[in-house]
Amino acid sequence: MDPKLIDANTLRFFKNELIKSDHIKQLYNNLLLNSCLFFILILALGITLYVRYTSKQQTTFEEAKQERITLLSKIVNLKTSVKSDESLITNLPKFETML
Repeated sequence: MDPKLIDANTLRFFKNELIKSDHIKQLYNNLLLNSCLFFILILALGITLYVRYTSKQQTTFEEAKQERITLLSKIVNLKTSVKSDESLITNLPKFETML
């Protein structure tokens, strides 16, 4: 029989304590990893929504500007057509599509 320096009960105790500490370490690591991934997800979602919001505002501004330019050009064309067409008795403009 070989001499043993550690009792069997002590060996089981240390083994169980190491298993518990490993389990706690895994829980902390998982919590840290999940927290970081959640933060990255929220950050990516926020950036995506911000970019879409700013690009939408820019396109609506450009569309409104284009609409104003088109409207003003139609008004100018209408005024020039009224001035050039003096042959009508009532001086009403002819309503034609300018497309």
